[in-house]
Amino acid sequence: MEKIALVNVGSNEDNIGRSPIFEDGTFVYLPIPEIFDEENYDVSFRFPKYSDLGLEEFSEVDGYVHYDPNFEDKTYGHVNRGFGYETILSSLTEGDILCFYATLSFKGHSEKKLDWIHPKWGTYIIGLFEIKGVYTKEEFINLPYEERFQFIFNPHFLRKEHGANLWIAGKKDKFGLLDKAFPLHNSENNQIGNDFVKNNFKTSGGKQAGNKNYYRHAMICHDNLDKALDQILET
Repeated sequence: MEKIALVNVGSNEDNIGRSPIFEDGTFVYLPIPEIFDEENYDVSFRFPKYSDLGLEEFSEVDGYVHYDPNFEDKTYGHVNRGFGYETILSSLTEGDILCFYATLSFKGHSEKKLDWIHPKWGTYIIGLFEIKGVYTKEEFINLPYEERFQFIFNPHFLRKEHGANLWIAGKKDKFGLLDKAFPLHNSENNQIGNDFVKNNFKTSGGKQAGNKNYYRHAMICHDNLDKALDQILET
């Protein structure tokens, strides 16, 4: 392990609303909706709906699910979006750790919640992979079938065109979705990161992570890796 990366995933206020976090730190992971265009509309039967995954209680609509990252199969298909994601993700090699974080809205009674849970919404690590491989689109197409098979239920693989710019495979026997979320936000100001973020992570440009709107960016850690990983897993 030479690096730990953080990337933002999951639903938010721009689509079906944020995933919920509860009084004890447990949460529900709501993937973003799958949107079909004219080139892909006839493959909708390949995709589950939120109700198929038992998520209809938490989703504002029961549409098709873009289940990515897939925490069971340990796959993630990344489409370029800036904010340092491509630089950081393409730098990952076997054995590195990729953590997925999301903005979660608190659901429950404020007087019963754990202190580190923000009363409105906060930013939390929800799961992680140990990297097996990171592939460009061209590299992925040329992988042996048995390696591509890991992605068989990834939404980018289910589409007619395999459109992801980076295809990321995790080791199947390592990590996955966390039982409880791990906080990244400042407890008094959810617009900035906490000490864990500021003391360990940097932006793709090498600046300290955790400043205002930090949750839009990919972040990376090169130092104190074992300690940082232990903190995440001990939540």
